[in-house]
Amino acid sequence: MVSVARQTVSAVVSVLSGKGTGKNKKPSTVSAAALDRVGGHGMQQLCAVAAFPMAPVPVSNNIFSTMAVIAAMVWIFESYGQSSARKDNLPKPDMALGIFAAVQTLSGLACAFAEQWGKPWVRLINGLVPNLVYCEGSIEVVILGLIFFYLGKSHRKLCLGYGIYCAAQFLSSVIMAAEYGRMSYVVLYFYQWMMIGSLPLMLCYNGQRGRQNGRVFYLFYPLHIWALYLLSNLLA
Repeated sequence: MVSVARQTVSAVVSVLSGKGTGKNKKPSTVSAAALDRVGGHGMQQLCAVAAFPMAPVPVSNNIFSTMAVIAAMVWIFESYGQSSARKDNLPKPDMALGIFAAVQTLSGLACAFAEQWGKPWVRLINGLVPNLVYCEGSIEVVILGLIFFYLGKSHRKLCLGYGIYCAAQFLSSVIMAAEYGRMSYVVLYFYQWMMIGSLPLMLCYNGQRGRQNGRVFYLFYPLHIWALYLLSNLLA
């Protein structure tokens, strides 16, 4: 589903730009090969390219972009409910939804254009303006976030929604493994469906907020990724 969405956007961009999908030209000012090898998100991409122009180990993690898309969608959807307990409901949710759709469309087209110069440029744009197709995990993780938010308070609904989601992942894994002619790939490579194993732990959650650690997580997340990225490339 995600690959089809990206291919569709890229095809539209190719038509608008007058270029074929298989004839994208690489820029001469920056090494496209180097950009493709070096991953990152937001402004970190520029630092990564400068530090390791020939890095063999990429980093593409940016779950914050995915969380931003999910939060924006929940905010808009919740603003439609008159019985919502939120104190920050948007006064004009229809307008907000229109703006959100417009921004997503424009950022999606921008990312599709940027693919002609390498994936890191796509991550740079997505880091600045998160897009539901190009964010980490793409539409699949956005849907998962909405499942957790709207079904998480009921064990029965969570089991049903999460179970269907994991079943869809398993079916996708089987299809991809069949295309390779290796059904063992369902376990060896396409194992996203195994996330069903985390369901028992989720059901143990009591619905209460745990001990607060301030902004430790928001600092730890990017710092530990950068540390592992630098270490892996120094060792490589």
